[in-house]
Amino acid sequence: MSDFPRAAPSHCLSGQLGTLLGISVQRTSCVFRWQQHYWLTALLDVQPGDRILVLGCGSGLELSLCLAYGASRVVGFDPWLVKLAIAYRRNRAACLLGRLSLRHGALEALSGGIEPVNKVLCINTVEDVENRIGILRRLSDVISAGGRIIIATDAQASLGGATALGEDTRLDMIGAGWTGTRVEALPRRRGSLVCTIGHRRR
Repeated sequence: MSDFPRAAPSHCLSGQLGTLLGISVQRTSCVFRWQQHYWLTALLDVQPGDRILVLGCGSGLELSLCLAYGASRVVGFDPWLVKLAIAYRRNRAACLLGRLSLRHGALEALSGGIEPVNKVLCINTVEDVENRIGILRRLSDVISAGGRIIIATDAQASLGGATALGEDTRLDMIGAGWTGTRVEALPRRRGSLVCTIGHRRR
């Protein structure tokens, strides 16, 4: 009998290769997601003492980063209770200390009382509404003079298509009275993340 080990069956090799590829894809996807969250927070330019409103906060990664960068008060809205539960678990200490408030809802929250903030981040919440200019005007009522707003949208399109979508939002921002508007896009493996940035008049 030969002392050499037998070659692994081809189906075992393919299975192991598939597992390794799956792990690689998951890790790459995770890196892209974290890159996206850090990029959004960097565009928001979070400073110690900032008061921030996040519409479409999801599972709370942006909330965590805003708090880590020193925001004194963060309010997060999301229409999905499951995601809010995850966001609470992720940021429980901040909730107990009163630095973070999580609320159920989205754009309809603008009709209620919202404490004044100096920065607003909207994630996949504004792009499909009919009266976008009206929403942007209402957002200007809750943000202090000189405050910053970012409208972030997952665009399942090429970089050019995503930039065009951002330009549409930018024109609506100008129509709603925002100044210093610009569009930034983060290319990804599938589609792009496009952000439209504006400032409230001083």
